[in-house]
This record gives sequence, structure tokens and C-alpha cells, in this order.
Amino acid sequence: MTTRKFTPIMKRGPRLSPGEINVIPPDDLGVDIPPSGMQKALPWVLGGCMLGMIAIMIFSGVRQLSPYMFMMPLMMVMGAVGLVASGGSGGKKVPEINSDRKEYLRYLAGLRTRVTSSAAAQVTFFNYHAPHPDDLLSVIGTHRQWSRASTADFYAAARIGIGSEPAVDRLLKPAVGGDLAGPAGAPQAHLEPVSHMWVTKFLRTHGLIHDCPKLVQLRTFPTIALGGDPDGAAGLLTAMICHLAVFHPPDLLQIRVLTDDPEDPRWAWLKWLPHVAHQSDTDAAGHTRMIFTRPDGLSDLAARGPHTADATPNGPYVVVIDLSGGKAGFPADGRAGVTVITLGNHRSAYRIRVDADGTADDRLPNQTFRLVASQVDTMTAGQAQRVARKLAGWSITGTIIDKSTRVQKKVATEWHEIVGAQSVEEVTPARWRMFTDTDRDRLRIPFGHELKTGDVMYLDIKEGAEFGAGPHGMLIGTTGSGKSEFLRTLILSLAATHHPDQINLLLTDFKGGSTFLGMEKLPHTAAVVTNMEEEAELVSRMGEVLSGELDRRQSILRQAGIQVGAAGALSGVAEYEKHRERGADLPPLPTLFVVVDEFAELLQNHPDFIGLFDRICRVGRSLRVHLLLATQSLNTGGTRIDKLEPNLTYRIALRTTSSAESKAVIGTPEAQYISNKESGVGFLRVGMEDPVKFQSVYTGNPYVPVVAAAGDTMHRGPRPTRRCGSTGSPQPRSWMRRWRNDDRIRAEGAP
Repeated sequence: MTTRKFTPIMKRGPRLSPGEINVIPPDDLGVDIPPSGMQKALPWVLGGCMLGMIAIMIFSGVRQLSPYMFMMPLMMVMGAVGLVASGGSGGKKVPEINSDRKEYLRYLAGLRTRVTSSAAAQVTFFNYHAPHPDDLLSVIGTHRQWSRASTADFYAAARIGIGSEPAVDRLLKPAVGGDLAGPAGAPQAHLEPVSHMWVTKFLRTHGLIHDCPKLVQLRTFPTIALGGDPDGAAGLLTAMICHLAVFHPPDLLQIRVLTDDPEDPRWAWLKWLPHVAHQSDTDAAGHTRMIFTRPDGLSDLAARGPHTADATPNGPYVVVIDLSGGKAGFPADGRAGVTVITLGNHRSAYRIRVDADGTADDRLPNQTFRLVASQVDTMTAGQAQRVARKLAGWSITGTIIDKSTRVQKKVATEWHEIVGAQSVEEVTPARWRMFTDTDRDRLRIPFGHELKTGDVMYLDIKEGAEFGAGPHGMLIGTTGSGKSEFLRTLILSLAATHHPDQINLLLTDFKGGSTFLGMEKLPHTAAVVTNMEEEAELVSRMGEVLSGELDRRQSILRQAGIQVGAAGALSGVAEYEKHRERGADLPPLPTLFVVVDEFAELLQNHPDFIGLFDRICRVGRSLRVHLLLATQSLNTGGTRIDKLEPNLTYRIALRTTSSAESKAVIGTPEAQYISNKESGVGFLRVGMEDPVKFQSVYTGNPYVPVVAAAGDTMHRGPRPTRRCGSTGSPQPRSWMRRWRNDDRIRAEGAP
């Protein structure tokens, strides 16, 4: 069977910003305090005193009454009236209460706009990550297929239907700190009654989001039972499996099936899912299917430790679909990285009961059933088969071609052929070319052939503005993957096609020295630095030399700018070469290709080197200092290389030990599935393009000289002298010291 390669694109989609809203309570009217006896009697006492004073004035014989004499009684009357009107309390008046009520209702109206907008965003968010089962077919083949990474929020989560969910913006009760508002939520007493009624209604209305997709996080429960109505439970399980298969790649989610009848028409569609296929075991029909009739097929899972809720598994998460009525036989505490879903009313850590009316209830241990979904999802076997058969047309590991019909196309099988020579003897300095600066073949290195088409593969280390894939890149390959051989092939191809005046090599190996053994004899090699693991002094010297070379090139550009009459320093080596081609008397300034093998171990022991690599990545583009970082593993001992990654424009992955490392380098887990027999096979990814699978050529065969026939003579010219440009003048010594002494570094000459 032939499948198409699918490269997952991990996109987060719509996002939510959870928060808390503290609802401001309405004004507290307080408790009405009844007046005391003194307060009740005071108006009558004042009234009696006033009448008594008037009577004394009349009957005392005063013949002429002055208006000033009535001032005291009038003041007493006014005080009594005011006391009666106020009732003796300090509460608010009716107009003031009405004004506050209107202001609070306007506050609730503004708050309602915010929470309704948040509710709509929440429903959109869940509909994106958990679409209706009828929409799953349209997701296949888009960037949303297999887009759920192991670190995603909904990893190993399956949709079960729609229901009520707490609002993402949590509404907190007024004057009750930290308590969530629910259907029974109510503010405290003594609040203004009308405002009190409306805030209570507001909390009950907006505390929950209705008709929102509901998901079950499988990692939380070791066992799940789907019971109730048999047809409804079967339809729900079908929808859950399809949802998991559409959004989770097969390398992160594995599905195993235990059934008494593998040919049951209700579940026969499961065999089409890529998640059911074994990653390595094959038979005459291809990859074996993990559909078992006996629990023996789950024995490797039973040997795991106990289940831990919400733990991130080391490998793919395993979902066991038990259609046999609970014969899986897993213990109550479950197994790590495994969730068993049993069809039927069985005891489990989490139970879902599907009712005949389309609703569903759930129950945790020692609790009662509660409504979990107002409308449960369902899919028929026919719908599931269409989804599964469409998924079967894709593979996470690339194109799979049946071995009986596989045709391996190659245009070249030997290294000398990909560099354009008829034999190894023809690879001589006479083949060196002085490329013009605008030549597309400059720094374009052949290293193998594409497996799909057989075309020669090239690594163009020029920068993107010069239509290349560089200037900097990363190579990863575990032990036995062919990493060292790939580096040797790359360096030999570069040295066989380019003049030493155009390219210089700085080869460093932090651990060991066999990778670049013999490369110090190449005229292109400025230095070979090896076995630095036990020599900290050598590491610091290499850092100083690299930093000095960057400074030297910047100084050369400044001096060249003065020499050619530019306003300032030249912008880069590209402008420098333009002036040379126009006849300026400037010495050659070769491109420096720096290869650092085992850079991850280098950063483990010397984390400060990340600063030097960062500087090379930033300024090396204009100075034509190209960097290739190679390693067996991305374990850098905690040193972050995030700031380097945007400048590593090409990535090469040979066989890796995990899918995480493969994804970190080329964006897909494909490099993990390269077999041990495929040494030198890998993937090249340039920018955001799809990875291209290749086979690098092998240069490690012993050299066997060509024996001349009788009467013929083999002409071997003298060993060429390294020359500079086309003038034939001897090339000056390199800007660096040439170091050789097996695994030690020794200076041969001064710059």
C-alpha cells in the first residue's frame, strides 16, 4: 500500500485568556434600628413646652406682644417637625436610592457585554479544538489533522457532546471573596432589594456557558466505562475514537483493541486507523494491526507502573478499547500512560451513562450520577469507516512503498561521480574552480541523492539572499546513523570543487578526533581542533581565535572601504568581492566554513560558548563565516539554544533516538523511524519547506589505486603548490595557526 506523507503543523488556533471578575455589590442599606423611648417622647415634650411658653406670655399681663417674643417657640416647632420627618435615623432618601439603583444597573449592563463576548470566544475556542463529529471528515488533510502535540492542553482528550461549562471569566460573588458564583449564588443580605435581585440573576445567568463542547481528559482516569443505552454508548465510543484519531498523530497516540469478534461489522473499521498499526512489526499485508482477541496482546502494558493522573508519557499514550466486556483485566490503579475504555456498565474510575433521550450522566467513585452532557455525540459505523479509510491514506513516517514494487533510482552511487569525475584519480587540483560571486554553483555542495527521485542532492550554504539555504545549519544523528561519514563526504565534496582561495575550513571535534582524521592535509583546511574534552585551554583558545577572526574580517572591510574610496567600511564580503571583480587590488578573502562536531557536549561543559555561536550567527552572514553545528543529541545540559534556532536556516536529521529530537530539528518525527540498517539516510529541511529524504554517499572505502595496463604509464603530476588567485603567486599562510599532533593542538606557524 502506498500512503502520502503528512507533516503535522502544530498550531494552537484560537486562544483564551482566563480571568476573574469581582462583581461589585450594590449599596448596603443596613439594618433599620427602631427609635428608643426617649426619641419617641421628645417631639411631645417639645410641643408641650412650646404651648406652655405661649400661655405664660398671654396670661402674664403682657399687653403688647413683640414678634421677637415668638422666636423661641418657632424654633422649637421647626426642630420637632425636622425630627419627625427624619424619623431619627441617618438612612438614604428615596431619590438617592433610585439614583444609586440606576447607576448599578448601568454597571451590570456594561459587565454583561464583557461576559457575553467572553462566552462567545469560549464556545468558538472549544468548537475549534473539539468540532462536531460531522465535521471531522473535513479536518483530514488540513493543518488541523494530527496537530495535537504532547504538550497541548487537549492532548489525549476526547469530545463526548455538548453541555454546560463554567465561564472562563470566573464570576465571584459580591462581598464573598474567592467563591465561585453558581446557580444558587446570591449576594449577602441587607442590599438594596432591586439591585440585589438583578445581581443574583446576573450571576446565575452568566456563571455557566451552555451548549459548549464537553471533553474528557483520558490521562486523568486509568479506566473509563461507557454504559447505559447500548446503541447510544456504542455511538459515543465511536465518536470518541474518531476524534482522537483525527487530532492525534500515530506517534503520540496508540490505539489497541480487545474484542471477541474482530470481524464485527460495527467495529471492523478500526483496522483502517494508522493508530492501530504497529510501528515495527509487519506481516505479508504490511504493518500488523493491534487488534487482539486475548489479553495477551496487552501484556507489555501490564508490566508498567501504576497510573498517574495527567502525567506526560515518555512515549505514545495508549488507549485500550475493550469491546470484550471487561476482559482486559487491568488493576484498579491502572497502568502508566494507559487508559482503558470499556463498553458496557462496568466498574471503573469514571463512568458515563448514556440515556435513551440523548443525554449523558457521569459519576466518579463514591459519588452519584450528575448531568454531564445535554446532547451526547454519536457516529455510525459507516461514518467512522469513511473517516478511518481517509486517515489510512496518510502516514506520519513518509511515503511507504511495497518492497516488491519498489524501484530505487540513483543517478550516482560513488562519491567521485557526484562531483563530476569519472574516477577518484580525476579528482585533482585541476578541477578546482574560481566561481564568480554571482555563480549559483558557488558553495553548492553535492553529498548524496534524493531517495524519491534519485536526483543528486546539494547543500547550498550560501545565504538566502544569494538563493542558498544557509548560511548556518544544524545536523543531528545518533550513534551509527552515519553522521561522521556525512561530514567527511560534505567536506571532501567542498574541497574537490572549490579553490582554496574561495573556501577555508575550520574543523572542530569536542570529543574524539576520528571524524576529521586526515583532513588537516587539505589545502583548504585552516585548522583542525580535536579532543578538546579534557583540555579546557584548547577550548578557550579556539574561542579566542574565532572571535579574533570575526574582528579581523571587520577590520579588512574597513581598510578596503578606505582603499576603494567608499564613504565607510564595506557592508560585507559580498561588496568586497564586487570590488575585486571590478579590478580593485584586494587580496582574496575566502569564505570560512566552521564545522563543530558534538557541540551539545561542548555547551554542557562550556555554556559560555553559546555567546560565541550567537555572535557568529548574527554577524557571520555578512562576513561569510558559515557555521554547521553537529551533535548526537540535543541535550545541552540546560543551556538554551533558542536564540540560535532562527539563524539555523537548514536542518539535517539522520536517525534520532526520539521523535521529540526529530521534531525539534526538522519539525516532524520521521527521523526516528529510520532503521538501523539505513546508515547515511536522513532528511534535509530548508526553511519552512517539507523535509526531503536522502541517502548520502559513502567515502569510507579504502582507496585502491588504478593499475596501468601493459605498455601504459600512469602519469601522476607533482603535488600542487597552494596558489593564490590566477596570478600563480604562492598563497600566504592562513590567518590561523595550523594545529596538528594527533589529538593535541600544536602551532605550526604564525599568521
